[in-house]
Amino acid sequence: MKKNSLHNQIVEFLSYKYDLENASSKTKLAYLHDLLGKFLPFLEKRSIFDASAITQKDIEDFLLEVKNHSKNGSTANMNRKLACIKSFFNFLLKRNKVKNNPASEIKSPKNHSTAISYLSEDEQVRLITTVKETATPFYRDRDLAILKLFLGTGIRVSELINLKVKEIEFRTKGTGYIRVKRKGGDENLVPVNLKVLFAIKTYLGKRQELKPEQYVFLSKNLQQMRQNTVYYLVKHYLHAAGIEKKKWGPHILRHTVGVTLRRRGVDIATIQHLLGHRKLETTSVYLNVESQDLEKAVQLL
Repeated sequence: MKKNSLHNQIVEFLSYKYDLENASSKTKLAYLHDLLGKFLPFLEKRSIFDASAITQKDIEDFLLEVKNHSKNGSTANMNRKLACIKSFFNFLLKRNKVKNNPASEIKSPKNHSTAISYLSEDEQVRLITTVKETATPFYRDRDLAILKLFLGTGIRVSELINLKVKEIEFRTKGTGYIRVKRKGGDENLVPVNLKVLFAIKTYLGKRQELKPEQYVFLSKNLQQMRQNTVYYLVKHYLHAAGIEKKKWGPHILRHTVGVTLRRRGVDIATIQHLLGHRKLETTSVYLNVESQDLEKAVQLL
């Protein structure tokens, strides 16, 4: 048995994920980090150099190590790594490289903390006002369009930075649409209200030589924006607006859309479709917010 066979098996799996399943760049980095960066070194310390030699206990011990080395024992981190390992073994099973999936009987740890970070309506207004008052002229229209698009649709960062000019359907009445590529490569038409469309149109109107194939949101060097740039942008304006939350970054705006829609009576299935969740259980986190509202209401009686 060659010492590098496990490494090769992982690389073969990653290549499959990258080339055939059209995984997002974020997903690619996660798989690379979890399997090659963490799981492989852990197994090599145990002198395990082939996937067929991995047992359920090896995987459980690895997850325990992940938990012990996490700053807050993040169950999300553990669940992601477990899902990655299960996917890896399912890949090997289909190719007869292993006889069973040692991770199949391991249940995902439950996250007992269902609290999510989101913005109140007042905080949303304050955030937009902060951009108008503090952003430099060069960035103001772009950054307003970005934040309004986040708060008006709940799209992911990857969907925003990959959005092209030709994928926006502008309208003067009713609702416009943008075409976004979801996780896994699915494409969806996402409705956009006129206020958001106007913000995007204002930004694009100041661009020179606008072409259909260009990305909507560009950096100062006229290049496609990066995810970490957008993350920093959102964090910067939240901080400037004096908005303190447990978590920073664009995902707080995505949660804001889910919470706002639920509070206004929109059903969970509709929110699931708008946010592009594959599983309804992912969207059900907003039901917990609704129960929290009811608990607060009772205290007012």
